[in-house]
Amino acid sequence: MEQKLTTRTGVLLYAGEHPTLRAALETAIQEGIILDGIDLTGASLKGANLDNAHIMHANFTNADLTGANMSESVLKHCNFSGARMIDTCLCYSDLLGCNFLDTTFGATDISMARLDGSAFLPQACLTLSLESAHSLSCIVLQTPQGKKVISHPPIVIKNLNELVICAKMLNYENNISYHKSIITI
Repeated sequence: MEQKLTTRTGVLLYAGEHPTLRAALETAIQEGIILDGIDLTGASLKGANLDNAHIMHANFTNADLTGANMSESVLKHCNFSGARMIDTCLCYSDLLGCNFLDTTFGATDISMARLDGSAFLPQACLTLSLESAHSLSCIVLQTPQGKKVISHPPIVIKNLNELVICAKMLNYENNISYHKSIITI
């Protein structure tokens, strides 16, 4: 069956005979096809091997990446909003400026990943081991109180009526300071 990989505007990036979209994507990555701007909205990519992918500005909105191997990949400025990333491996990946708002995480391995400038909901701090990431410069936590920018792994206090996150914050003038206030949701 012919599978097509396109951008959000319909520009064809790759086409070939494959049983699934996942197989087409894996082949395109292995062949070094440029997939910048690919639209994978709602795609089922369970167990996909996307190791060493180099994709910028991709749309993974609501994609199922359960069990996917995305290690050692360069996925800059991608949108993972609403994606499912259970047991997903992102080790040693470059994830600068990605949108992870409303992403479901669980046993997601981010060891040595670069997450600089990426956006998360505070709930991600419950399941991601941010301390295992290589870098977290200017991570944005979108809270009900507004955006909070952190540069170091937060301290998370669980089992309360609310999630409490204590973090070293970065103000917009790039002066690092500890805030006495905490993020609660």
